[in-house]
Amino acid sequence: LLFGAPAAIHQMLPRPTLDAQWIPSSLGDPLPEVRWLDRVVFEDNLIVTWRGLVSRYMQKAEKPFSIDPHTLLRNDAPPEYRVFREASINLLIHQDYASHGFKAVIKFYRDVIQFWNPGDVFGSTDHLLEPGEKEVRNPHIVAAFRRLGLCEQAGTGIRMVLNQWRALGHPEPVYENDRSRKAFEMRLPLGQDEITGEVQAQVGTKSGPSRDQVRILHNLLEDQGITDLMAISGRKNRTKFRDQVLNPLLEEELIEMT
Repeated sequence: LLFGAPAAIHQMLPRPTLDAQWIPSSLGDPLPEVRWLDRVVFEDNLIVTWRGLVSRYMQKAEKPFSIDPHTLLRNDAPPEYRVFREASINLLIHQDYASHGFKAVIKFYRDVIQFWNPGDVFGSTDHLLEPGEKEVRNPHIVAAFRRLGLCEQAGTGIRMVLNQWRALGHPEPVYENDRSRKAFEMRLPLGQDEITGEVQAQVGTKSGPSRDQVRILHNLLEDQGITDLMAISGRKNRTKFRDQVLNPLLEEELIEMT
């Protein structure tokens, strides 16, 4: 599972290791006509899957740009990357790979990132926030990822996710251990700035495109009307869409009127 060739992985695991979807609606909205803007289904070993997921995440994540005043080095890493990395790797290392009926899924909604894992947590969920070693389903996989420095040390991951996500200004993460379905789900709600796509000017910092603007740029392969563009981003208010999404793209000359 860690480093195996595709043929060996498919023989051992007749289902994908991960399904990542970017969905143009909020979690509670009716199912949109376009089910997803992008989707990647991984059927490789865990290391290849993780590298592929990170690559796609970096393409789509917002990257505020800044310069370190001491080193003069560019810093454009997504602020949420550390939390995303921990939640995603938990999905990979704690799956129940003996179960072939369900696959792990990450869904990027407009208002939340949802991680669904086919494999419930051993023991009580109250113990998740306690430091120290815990019983895990895949101890060799967990040990390998920790030795590679790809996840937090034992007993610190969930606490870091909760604390770091709140520190970034987002609402409290929610997690549920569903023993009846043998599944674990975590949801990372996005803050108001992420939902509206508003760009705030900060001294020494230039924000990158918002999620809605990224969706527009990824799908603008031919001339489209404003109604079509609003449907892509899931927006309903034409005035706010023009002011918050289209006009900044026009000012940066990333798109042009035709």
